[in-house]
Amino acid sequence: MKTRIFSILAALVVAFPVVGQDFQNGYFLGGYNAAFRMNPAIQNERSIFAIGLGNIGIGSTSNQLGAGTFLYNVNGERVNAYDRRISADTFLGKLSKGSNNLGLNMNLDVLTLGFWSKRNYITIDVRARADLQASYPYDLYVLMKTPQSGQSLDLSGTALGLNGILETAVGFSHNFDNRFNLGGRFKLLYGVLSTRIMMDSMTATYGTDKWTFNGHGTMDSSSPGFRVKTDDDGFIDVESILDDIDPAGLKKPAGFGAAIDLGATWNVLPWLTLSGAILDIGTMRWNREVFGETPSSYEWEMVPDDDGFVDGTEAIGTLMSFKSLSSPGAAFSMMPLTFNLGAEAAIPGYDRLSFGILGTVRHSQVCNWAESRLSANWTPGDALSLSLSSTLNNFGQFLGFALNLHPGGINLFFGTDYIPLRSKPLSFYEDVNDLPGIVRNLGIPTDRLNMNLYFGLNLAFGNRHLDYRRRIVEDL
Repeated sequence: MKTRIFSILAALVVAFPVVGQDFQNGYFLGGYNAAFRMNPAIQNERSIFAIGLGNIGIGSTSNQLGAGTFLYNVNGERVNAYDRRISADTFLGKLSKGSNNLGLNMNLDVLTLGFWSKRNYITIDVRARADLQASYPYDLYVLMKTPQSGQSLDLSGTALGLNGILETAVGFSHNFDNRFNLGGRFKLLYGVLSTRIMMDSMTATYGTDKWTFNGHGTMDSSSPGFRVKTDDDGFIDVESILDDIDPAGLKKPAGFGAAIDLGATWNVLPWLTLSGAILDIGTMRWNREVFGETPSSYEWEMVPDDDGFVDGTEAIGTLMSFKSLSSPGAAFSMMPLTFNLGAEAAIPGYDRLSFGILGTVRHSQVCNWAESRLSANWTPGDALSLSLSSTLNNFGQFLGFALNLHPGGINLFFGTDYIPLRSKPLSFYEDVNDLPGIVRNLGIPTDRLNMNLYFGLNLAFGNRHLDYRRRIVEDL
């Protein structure tokens, strides 16, 4: 029987039609009013206001994990990768020999306000951020798929992190002589939930009729709404985390923190702009309710079925054996640092068309992410902007697009950073047949789960202060 937590992760792989960043394709998009989150020095063309719909984004990233990695069709029957009819070579051959990473991310604006004061642009915003990051070594899938006599597997680096944060921020950007912008944002962070599992070092060795696990791993939870249970021996029941969630408990703070963003832009030439930013310089203090450690050595007895088959997924329940500590104390974690460097060059003689290069690096506790993006940006009129991009990151190569309508009075945008070129409908997997048809038939990537979708609707007011190249056009 598969443990609940890994079943949930597998379900996420096939149920999320969408990691972990803001809308990168909007960085150079004319009139895009959320670019200040990627660089606080960037100013908006008008003052803006929005509640709830200002910026909604959901996305995912992975290096090898996709629908085609876990879902198969055997003589018309839909099965998953752990079905014995799927050979080990077929399944394991699709995985990375190193780490197999998965990230899911969601951003939701609660309140957005941005307004001009002379050459200063000031922002006040509140948004919810949720991130799930997982990293699984190749040997973990070997253990679950083909546990065999004589194996010695390295499970170090197995990690899972889930964070939910409510962010309140105040930003300020000042323009100097139509050439330089300097900006910063200060953010107060309210922790909603945090759960982390990390195998710092772990090996699994097969004996005569059992697996022996040796090493060290930790599990902690700062989630007042999760009612984590322990057995008579003091071991944490990991499955209980998802069994009984108290909605009232989620209203209590799981932690607090603070962070700052710093950014700058420089109009080097009338047709060339350079920019850079460092985001999320800060930390979180989590009010840890649960903390557990693995024993230095523990065992899993292999029990084959009547056909002699051993279900290796059952070993995960033993691997996730954490002895609860009586005084969990507080936990501190750094925010995932993000670095953005950009350059935009307009076409001489037709500066409504420009090309931009954006490099992004993000560091997190579970896995790192780096990306380079080349975009073509066109503003055919003052009310419409378009952007097309080609992206290369450590998860693959992708196309993206963005559209922004900003005639005055409203500002509407939508787009994606990653367009999946190979996909299958969710209905391929029988366990989601209870979902509405429109959800089941959404296409999801077959090879790598890289896709996202962003949408936003804001009210715009006041004079237009910037043209399509984000220069100040009025001497205030």
